[in-house]
Amino acid sequence: MFADRAPDIAGELTADLAALNRKYFRRVKQWWEEHVATGELRPMPIQIAIAQWIGPAHYFGGMNSGGSRKSVAGRAAEIELLCQASSRALCAS
Repeated sequence: MFADRAPDIAGELTADLAALNRKYFRRVKQWWEEHVATGELRPMPIQIAIAQWIGPAHYFGGMNSGGSRKSVAGRAAEIELLCQASSRALCAS
């Protein structure tokens, strides 16, 4: 379906999406810097912070696609560990 789009439309959509992504990540970076300035979050490059946030969750989400039938509720302890690890990596205290 997407491969059959007219090139001019695909180009416009790609440009729109890129603009939205830039706006979003500017806001995330601003939020991050504000919280680093108050001492709530550890100072680190935003790219590292995003990897700390998204990396473990992405990996954990991929585990569910491997045929596991365990529900989110059944993984509450694992999810709590993931939250604690992210908090320790990112938070200053």
